[in-house]
Amino acid sequence: MPDWTLWIITPLLAGLIGWFTNWLAVKMLFRPRISKRILGFSFQGVIPKRRSDIAQVVGKTIEQELLTHGDLQAALKKVDFQDTLRPMLQEKIDLMVKEKIASINPMLMAFLPNELLEKIKKTILDEILNTLPQIIDKLGDSFIKSLPISELVIQNINKFDLARLEKMIVDAANKEFKFIEYLGAVVGVIIGLVQMIIMTLYK
Repeated sequence: MPDWTLWIITPLLAGLIGWFTNWLAVKMLFRPRISKRILGFSFQGVIPKRRSDIAQVVGKTIEQELLTHGDLQAALKKVDFQDTLRPMLQEKIDLMVKEKIASINPMLMAFLPNELLEKIKKTILDEILNTLPQIIDKLGDSFIKSLPISELVIQNINKFDLARLEKMIVDAANKEFKFIEYLGAVVGVIIGLVQMIIMTLYK
């Protein structure tokens, strides 16, 4: 075999090996999804095997850094509950006033002026709406402080289908994974060329 063919074949083989090993390393992040024994050794993809540990880290990170109780409290305070609750409160107050007056004296409704009834309803509604922010703050603080953000994240990650999880990660990082594979090929070619240079120098 002429020497020049070795200068082509050696770097190409080294590049192919470099690409294959990196491709295999990427695949082994996810596969096999279920632990398998080969020649007495157990094999399982890194992500399926460490899913519980990953879920713990992600859950704590989200709760402590990305979606803290303080963030939720601040977001809750920005929500305008008055516009949302006003129609429902008006309906309930209207029904309540009529029922209360009727329970006192069924004939009283006929003698009370409409304007007075509307004024009573408006006074009650305004009073409730004025105190609503304080009520929501207290309820919101109590609810948010008892909300187990990290536990919910951990449970959902552990229940998440591994095939879907793999697809999501691959779709999100496909370019990076391809770059790792191609980098393995490039490094392999360079190593092959270095080997040929060393072999030539020490002939």
